[in-house]
Amino acid sequence: ASCRSLSAESLQPIKYWDVSKVSSFNGTFGGSATNPGVSVDLDLSGWNMKNLRYAYGMFYNCSNLETIYASDWTAGNSNLAGQSNVFYGCSRLTGYSSSKTSGAYCKPISQGGYFTTK
Repeated sequence: ASCRSLSAESLQPIKYWDVSKVSSFNGTFGGSATNPGVSVDLDLSGWNMKNLRYAYGMFYNCSNLETIYASDWTAGNSNLAGQSNVFYGCSRLTGYSSSKTSGAYCKPISQGGYFTTK
């Protein structure tokens, strides 16, 4: 089930989560930012993603997701590049293209990805 009513306020605390031991984020936010007329920014800049291995559909169909504050999750993790649908349907992200939805785009906008750095 999707969490369609998520708002900027309800998402604020997640930037403080300790995810340093998590390896799978499959479908974590999938469909959660689809509430009509509501734009959503995710601040994941504090997340330590050193153990990330799986992100299939992590932001799948989050059509109102405008900004993801994060760094480069692909550094040292070649597994992400081949993972599909990570950004599928996230049409409000800067530079979005329906042909660029894999985990290879878990990097800063300046490097051709979808993340905004702080």
